[in-house]
Amino acid sequence: MNKFRIDALKEIGNIGASHAANSLSQLLGTKVEIQVPEFDTLPVNRLEALWGKEEEIIGVHSQLRDSLSATMVLLFPLRDSQTLTGILTGGEVEGSVLSDLEMSAVQEVGNIMMSAFANALSDFLSLKIMLTPSIIIKGSPSSLVHTVFGETSDEAIFFTTAFRASSAEIRGHLILLPDPGASDIIFAAIRKRYGLAE
Repeated sequence: MNKFRIDALKEIGNIGASHAANSLSQLLGTKVEIQVPEFDTLPVNRLEALWGKEEEIIGVHSQLRDSLSATMVLLFPLRDSQTLTGILTGGEVEGSVLSDLEMSAVQEVGNIMMSAFANALSDFLSLKIMLTPSIIIKGSPSSLVHTVFGETSDEAIFFTTAFRASSAEIRGHLILLPDPGASDIIFAAIRKRYGLAE
């Protein structure tokens, strides 16, 4: 991946995370500060290395459709999910299992943040992008990677950032796996935006 593509994806991450933070701020009713997202690419079959093998992950995933096809997943370690639901419900989450209500809260946050990111991506690329209804998932990193992505070794784009709200930090990973040909569409749209030749 050359410098142009890296810089372009960093800009997409910054814009998308900023939109997501604004949407999260409105949901929580409090100011949300955001850490500049860290960006990298990694083969799907190595994504589980982002977390400890035994750590439980709570996630929300959806599909991008229309002018751009991709899988989008927002993942939180269990402890960050508990922090998030505690802010939403105004209480502390105890134990190692989230209730149905708490899982729904995480899914709602995921919907809002992924929609904000997808809308930012759509505006930035001048492409029509639709987001399918989300599905909430939980389990070990290896099981979630297998469930969502299968056995593919394609390169996934992932952004890691931290949101700070009510003096609490919530760290999450947003993963984007473009369908075959989608990466070319993304970079062609970016070149068009800046008037660059192929």
